[in-house]
Amino acid sequence: VSLQVSAGNAEIITQQLAEIMIKINSGNGTLGKLIQDSTIAQNLNQTIVNLKKSSKGLDENMEAAKHNFL
Repeated sequence: VSLQVSAGNAEIITQQLAEIMIKINSGNGTLGKLIQDSTIAQNLNQTIVNLKKSSKGLDENMEAAKHNFL
């Protein structure tokens, strides 16, 4: 019985993984869009660059404020 249950579970998991891959490959969902739409990936990369620049600027401003305050 245990072997039959395991085989049945493996079949269900395989079917579900196939459905997920179909959705990803067709560009559905967040992961599918990220993989299939290069514009989204580029926008995400630019957002990360902008956040790094903003963070660096904030660090510099905080350091300057610290020296001016003290």
